[in-house]
Amino acid sequence: MRKQLFIDAGSNVGQSFDHFRSIGYQLEKWDFHLIEPNPNCIQELNRKYKFLDDVTISEAALSNHSSTTQLLGKKELLTSEGNTIVNDHNSAHYVADELLQVQCIDIKELLEDASEYDVIHMKLDIESSEYNVL
Repeated sequence: MRKQLFIDAGSNVGQSFDHFRSIGYQLEKWDFHLIEPNPNCIQELNRKYKFLDDVTISEAALSNHSSTTQLLGKKELLTSEGNTIVNDHNSAHYVADELLQVQCIDIKELLEDASEYDVIHMKLDIESSEYNVL
């Protein structure tokens, strides 16, 4: 049987990935791709999961293009849990002086590269970018 793929876009620090792994799926049949643009969250994802052979961690934003974009952070710091690439998303919590240039992964290219999988399960929590990606 071919493996299945779990794509976690907007991984944050791995909460959804941890839940998925905890509910009893046959994990040996799955590969995992965690996608997160926040470098502070990436540090935590790497600390927790980089030793797992079936996990790929990408420091990037899932998008409908494969270039770069700006990540807006919450006023507190970029270590907060909600960052966005959408300029008008909940703008009271985001400021232009906390921009960070981030790489984008094109959803079309990602799915084309994953064509060997029989099943792809995708979780999107990408702060109002879901519509653009889909």
